[in-house]
Amino acid sequence: MEKQKKIKKNNFIFDFAKWTAAIPMIMFFRPKKHYPQGKPKVKGKLIVSSNHVGPLDCVKIAFVFPWRRLWTLTRKEAFETPLANWVFRSINCLPVDRENLSMDTYHNILDLLKRDKLVLFFSEGRVNFHSNDVMEYKMGTVFFAAMSQAPIIPIYIVRQENLWKRLHIIVGKEIYVQDYCSGIPSIADIEKINQIVRDKECELEKWKNEHLGK
Repeated sequence: MEKQKKIKKNNFIFDFAKWTAAIPMIMFFRPKKHYPQGKPKVKGKLIVSSNHVGPLDCVKIAFVFPWRRLWTLTRKEAFETPLANWVFRSINCLPVDRENLSMDTYHNILDLLKRDKLVLFFSEGRVNFHSNDVMEYKMGTVFFAAMSQAPIIPIYIVRQENLWKRLHIIVGKEIYVQDYCSGIPSIADIEKINQIVRDKECELEKWKNEHLGK
């Protein structure tokens, strides 16, 4: 069996795209970060779990971690053409089959976390175009947190109803799977912790409703 290859790449394109887009994106979004529970850790291996309200959400998350590169799990359908495949891979997107996780994807995610990288999961599994409510979570986020012992940082992106609205991003404190179970978690443990992570996300949504309006 061929040994799984680590993700090795030149990050020039990612860094160039990030920093050349920074000024116009800041002017356009005017992002404001909120930390109702205090600031979480920003170093070492991290899993970010965010709601998903639009195609530029990974750009918005980058405002929270300006000095770090992030890898974003992206549905495999986005990589179908050669140009799209090159663009998405150049900006650190990882293709994911939402119905059948491949072993390559499994090993690549764990390898990134083993090397203290930051991996972004949209735990709802798809874009929620029509509602601000947090949808049900897929269990992949908690599964990889358990396998890597990386903390999960929940983030709630407030939908911009129009171009003139300022972008608000609400950031929670880190969640450790090992705080809720000992040893290797069972499927039941993962289901329970998955609900806890979603509840933390809903707390951020509730804070938004109370302090920024519905």
